[in-house]
Amino acid sequence: MIKNILQIYALLVCLITVVILIVSFSISLNSVTNLLIPQYKYYSSLRIYDSNEAYIENYEHSIGFTSSSFQQLSSSSLDDSERQYWKDKMQKVLALQQLPPAQLDEKRLAARGQYLENKKVQDITSLIETFQWVLIALIFFFIHWKIYKKSEPSSN
Repeated sequence: MIKNILQIYALLVCLITVVILIVSFSISLNSVTNLLIPQYKYYSSLRIYDSNEAYIENYEHSIGFTSSSFQQLSSSSLDDSERQYWKDKMQKVLALQQLPPAQLDEKRLAARGQYLENKKVQDITSLIETFQWVLIALIFFFIHWKIYKKSEPSSN
């Protein structure tokens, strides 16, 4: 039975640390899953590396280049800096489209590898941060559990 304010405080801190531990373990499990089976966890993001066409289309989208960009380039309403901006984008897309298939495959697979490596680093970082939270939560839990136990009235 709770008898004093110190016990309430200690139990409240223990409850908060248990919630932190549950969330931390959930995040850790997600990060471990990401590390072990990235081809399934990142499947939708990896689809852009399945073919050269999908890779080029995604590249165009990522730099903001669309078919309407050609029309904007020929538009007389653009000033010189805007025209140069769109020309640079068009040149990047054309350079990618004009690569021989073998080089484009190599570039696409290298980009896929880089994407997976970046995700791996993010997941490892997440695991490290989560481990720090778990460690701190455990320290707080055990300290406050001892405070709770010491504050229990003796049953004499």
